[in-house]
Amino acid sequence: MIKKSVAISLFIFFVFSVAVVVAGLLSHQNNQAGNVTDNTGQQTGGTSTSGTIKKIPGVQNLVLSISEIAKHNSQTSCWLLVSGKVYDVTSSIGSHPGGAQEILKFCGKDGTLAFETKDSRGNDHSSTAYKMLAQDYIGDLNQTINKTTQSSGTTGTGKTTSQTGGTASSQNSSGQNTGTGATSGTGTINVALTLSELAKHNSQTSCWLLISGKIYNVTNAIGNHPGGANEIIKFCGTDATVAFQTKDARGSNHSSSAYAMLAQYYIGDLNQSVSGSQTTTAPAPVSTGRTRGGDDD
Repeated sequence: MIKKSVAISLFIFFVFSVAVVVAGLLSHQNNQAGNVTDNTGQQTGGTSTSGTIKKIPGVQNLVLSISEIAKHNSQTSCWLLVSGKVYDVTSSIGSHPGGAQEILKFCGKDGTLAFETKDSRGNDHSSTAYKMLAQDYIGDLNQTINKTTQSSGTTGTGKTTSQTGGTASSQNSSGQNTGTGATSGTGTINVALTLSELAKHNSQTSCWLLISGKIYNVTNAIGNHPGGANEIIKFCGTDATVAFQTKDARGSNHSSSAYAMLAQYYIGDLNQSVSGSQTTTAPAPVSTGRTRGGDDD
């Protein structure tokens, strides 16, 4: 009788142990599937930081340029640029908690600062809001979407291998061009301007900034900054969009002169591939004509 009781007890213990292990595995899988991005757009789990790409029907080889974004500036077609990524939020306008107008006034524009500060009225949006925004993601700034064929200037991996030259422009907070940057020339492209590459250039001897989806090599500008070198150094290797547009939360946006100076340090757009010479050679310092603490710090 005792042996039978022991056997039953062991059987019950075995069943309970198996149930606990199975429940733990299922919980782990659910957590992996449910991970989303945080407020900074960084990946916090197993999902993409941009969400599932939303397809744009009826177009082929569409370049998500600033000029293309500007075309979608109405309630019937509303695109936003947020931290270098493009979103088609047309279907979200009517369900916005703050009212449709809070989205409509930024259609076709760079809404990074507005989204991260709730249009200067509060803190950043919640993780839930970022998750909802990710559902409207269609691609990165200057990315070509709905590709039909591979271009002649690509390798088997799909990465561009040459550049024809030309100039690139900087933008102000309204998405308008304010100047030209130094991107002319030809050569073998071997550097992808990704966030991980940006993060490597985080010191006074090699300082890159990401501002409104564009990357600038401001190494030679550090010693000439009116507000002091540390005002630049502390943002080296990071997205400095909000800091630049608010003077690090101390005031209004920088002046048009500051944007014109910034444009001279432009090396390429986020996720663009450029020649190595463009990223290693920073322009000479630009004189501001101001003393420390001036208007353009």
